[in-house]
Amino acid sequence: MDRLKKEYYSNFAQLMGSTFLMFVFAATLGESTINLIVVMNDADVEKSLTEHAIFWVGAAFFTSIWCLTWVWFKKAEKICVDYWLSRKSPSADG
Repeated sequence: MDRLKKEYYSNFAQLMGSTFLMFVFAATLGESTINLIVVMNDADVEKSLTEHAIFWVGAAFFTSIWCLTWVWFKKAEKICVDYWLSRKSPSADG
């Protein structure tokens, strides 16, 4: 197997892995994140400065993880698309 094909398979596996991670993040953390944001934005609920600090640091941390996963996905996607487009198309002449 040539180097280009190995690189393609590796990036395709990375594409599938990052897609799976983003799906897991969205499926498992979506509802709880919505509930947390609603509570933090509720003016009737008293929140300490510590709770606000934990919320903001946690939001920055988990958003950075999501963004890194997205960048990983886009990099693998670009490499796979470049590979697919670089392959010679079958000629219509036969």
